[in-house]
Amino acid sequence: MLPVQDNMITPLLDIISRVSAINNVGYAEPKQVYLLMRNYYPDTSDEDLDIKTKGSSEVIWKNSIRHAHRKAKAKGLCKSDKCRTDNRNKWRITEAGALHIVHNLKFWRPVYRRVED
Repeated sequence: MLPVQDNMITPLLDIISRVSAINNVGYAEPKQVYLLMRNYYPDTSDEDLDIKTKGSSEVIWKNSIRHAHRKAKAKGLCKSDKCRTDNRNKWRITEAGALHIVHNLKFWRPVYRRVED
């Protein structure tokens, strides 16, 4: 089972916030988020992580996280930019995103969807 995309916004923000604080750099890289998001969805199997979009080589897991990030950005909860030195995306949390975590994380629960063949 894979998470519902809208359900991924709160853990996404929590991961960005935690990684930013732990690394003391103010951002998280998408690859860190892809890896850590699994901790919030224990019913997602290893096989689920490899499911690809029909007719594409795109992995649904990563695609869903990117969509959640775009939705969070559209709501002003986070932002992203590219580092000039290595051209990698850096995901940053905004003040509104930090408030979202404070108000929503304690009530958050994973919500899943079944992937149809």
